[in-house]
Amino acid sequence: PEMAETTNMMAVGGNLAADGESTEWTYQGGVGFISCAGTFGGGTATLQYRVNATLWVTTGTTFTVDAIARIDLPRGVQLRVSLAGATAPNLNTYMDA
Repeated sequence: PEMAETTNMMAVGGNLAADGESTEWTYQGGVGFISCAGTFGGGTATLQYRVNATLWVTTGTTFTVDAIARIDLPRGVQLRVSLAGATAPNLNTYMDA
């Protein structure tokens, strides 16, 4: 039988234990996968893209439950996750390596 291909995921952005923003990280670029997993506490996690030194915009990727999403962004962009509306969250973000 044919074996399924696996993807190595690495933790990025640190743990979110309250509403706010994760630590930013540099994206490798191109097609990739991002996952948010843990306790959302009723909140919404939104992937954001850094436009300049002070402006962050949403990429359109959001999570309210453990899930994975496909993204396609330029190489070297800065990303972070913003969590809002959560009560007692414990949330982590992962990217394919």
